[in-house]
Amino acid sequence: MKKLMSIGIAVVLAVNTGLSFTPINSDPDGVVKRLWESVKRGEMTERELLLEVEALARKYRALVDASLGFDDNPLTQSPEYDRCRGALMVLKEIGDRHSLPLFEEMTTSKHLDIRTRGFDGYAQVAGAVDYLQLIERLPDKPMEKTKYFSRPDFSTAYLVLGWEIERKPPSPKEMEKICTFLLEKVQTEEGGIIQKDTLLCTHLLGYKTSVQRMAMVERFTNSNSEYQKTLWNAAKEEIEKVPVNQRKDFRAKGELLDPEKKGD
Repeated sequence: MKKLMSIGIAVVLAVNTGLSFTPINSDPDGVVKRLWESVKRGEMTERELLLEVEALARKYRALVDASLGFDDNPLTQSPEYDRCRGALMVLKEIGDRHSLPLFEEMTTSKHLDIRTRGFDGYAQVAGAVDYLQLIERLPDKPMEKTKYFSRPDFSTAYLVLGWEIERKPPSPKEMEKICTFLLEKVQTEEGGIIQKDTLLCTHLLGYKTSVQRMAMVERFTNSNSEYQKTLWNAAKEEIEKVPVNQRKDFRAKGELLDPEKKGD
């Protein structure tokens, strides 16, 4: 009964008051509310409710994506978007790992908010460490490009990782796994580089003026983007203030990227 009460709260609060939208737009047909009433009357099980809401999310995501052309605003609002958003909010509140594949599917949507809710739902249900597995799979997901985004959307993926770390701070051992993952990615993966760098500067002591950050920064100081060129040249100047022999090297013995430590 306690779990069912939480689903009821999800419908009343999550669907009807999400973000800045009015109640009528969040569940315009009252579909999710009627499903919840069926559970209360014993006409439907909790798992059946979950499957029905997942089906709604998939249905309306498909309609939203079909309606968006190459040049369309990726935050376009529509009744179909509202219905998909409402279903995803309920599924995140329920928090059943059965919905992880559904959330992962949403991360390839053309619609930025649906995509973001896919990443966020997965992270909150799975936890920050397990969420890294989703990020690892992103390069293998072919996605249609649009005027505004060249996916996989690593920027949003790493932004959401930061949200999850703040929402539920990992244990020291978990944080070590996350930082090791990020250190490896900043050396090999360009997508979401600003978000990865921000996370490491925030959560890994010594990274800001480290050997690894300098190596990463030097790859981007001649970027075609003026914003990135300014950002990374400023970071380079900051690192250069620290003598080379005083910069942290995470490949050193006992550090996160120590080859011997990784082999253990």
